[in-house]
Amino acid sequence: MNKFRFLASLLVVCLLALPVVAADRQVHGSAGVGVASDYVFRGITQATDWVFESNVGIDVELSDNLSLILGTNTVVFSSSAATANNLADWYEAQLSIGVQTTVSDLYLGVTYVSYASPADAFATVQEVVLSVVAPEYWLQPYAVLAIELNNTRGLSGDKAIYAELGVAPTIIIFESKTQPITIILPVRVGLGLDGYYGGNGAEFGFASCGAIASTPLTILPEALGEWTISTSVEFIYLGDNAKALASDDIAIVGKFGISTEF
Repeated sequence: MNKFRFLASLLVVCLLALPVVAADRQVHGSAGVGVASDYVFRGITQATDWVFESNVGIDVELSDNLSLILGTNTVVFSSSAATANNLADWYEAQLSIGVQTTVSDLYLGVTYVSYASPADAFATVQEVVLSVVAPEYWLQPYAVLAIELNNTRGLSGDKAIYAELGVAPTIIIFESKTQPITIILPVRVGLGLDGYYGGNGAEFGFASCGAIASTPLTILPEALGEWTISTSVEFIYLGDNAKALASDDIAIVGKFGISTEF
């Protein structure tokens, strides 16, 4: 946990420095909380019971086409995370810091991510994530390459490489000035490189499709800002090695949450 404490301290320092760094820059943020019926990470089942999730993100525009992005995400199990200590339900704490730039219609990102388990359910994993997104296109295609620096979140037993390809088109199914309803239809494929899913070389990890419906949460006072309520379902077809950790060939994950941007 020493590395995690160091990274948490680094994130706090970055957050404290934001008023100075961003004195004349645009700063955007987001935060959200929610519950999920299961926790499946990159096609690998972590829990088949309800989990609580929360996230905070901050985006600082350093220049016209360069942004600094900070983020944190937590996952808390509704039942013990396989170890006996006073943090046994706090399964995962994720910290990230990265930069994003734009080239033509593409968003290119490089992010350092640390995954720690306060419950000691897994060893701390560090990785560098390379990403490219094309948000100007209707399908909003993207690609992600996660290169682990130590340990693994996969099934290889040692650091490996994960790749993901996907699209996430957005459709407004109900037009309204105050209560529009938006649907996102994500489709993604996860691939293991260097034995990420426990095999040799490149291999299929999972394929999934789903739907995310969201609408403004208008019942809250305006003083609390603008909030969005969302619900989603994802159907995940698991690869051969990932099936061993699940009860079926297909995992179905339902989620419900609220979020805000500022």
